[in-house]
Amino acid sequence: MNGAAIGGDEVTDLAANNNYVRYCYYRGELRITELFTYNPSMPGGQPPPAPADPEQLARAALDAAKLPDPELVSAPPQGGTTPVNLPVWFWADLPGPDQATAQADANNSAVTTATPTGTLTIDPGDGSEPIICPNGGVPWARGRPDSTPGACLHTYLKPGTYEVTTTLTWSVRYEANIIGLPITGALPDETTRSTRSITITELTTRLIPN
Repeated sequence: MNGAAIGGDEVTDLAANNNYVRYCYYRGELRITELFTYNPSMPGGQPPPAPADPEQLARAALDAAKLPDPELVSAPPQGGTTPVNLPVWFWADLPGPDQATAQADANNSAVTTATPTGTLTIDPGDGSEPIICPNGGVPWARGRPDSTPGACLHTYLKPGTYEVTTTLTWSVRYEANIIGLPITGALPDETTRSTRSITITELTTRLIPN
């Protein structure tokens, strides 16, 4: 059967045995208010099933996506010697957009696209304020100064082992198809996190007699 949409109080000629959606705009967003099949020979009977909720479908797709956690890199590298009072570089390679699909039935489906916003937040674990790294930070390279724009650095002042928590924010949009009617929208931002430890040591010096 064919499908059609009726907006607001619009009156149209209805064709027998066609599916119809009545919708309206509320605060700038498209809302489905009624789904019915027009059959003039059967004025009574059971109404058809309600259309799927596009936002719920989009949420189901996002839940199935399993967005990747950020993979934090540091210099000096993890496992090496990182002395106190030496700036540590942090950065992460941002993943690309992630798409996922959810389908309630043949006539109701949604596709979500989650895209990293580029904002990486790093909690160094020593009680200091989190570091905000635009675009995932800048990789360390020999000869690259600490003042490089966009570089994310932190200096630990005491020796010890610290838990570093990295948070990546994703913006999420969806495209749903509800019985032939395309609907687009956005879900609240998602976040993914990862945790790793970093050990800070205090270098000592010894005088060796000649």
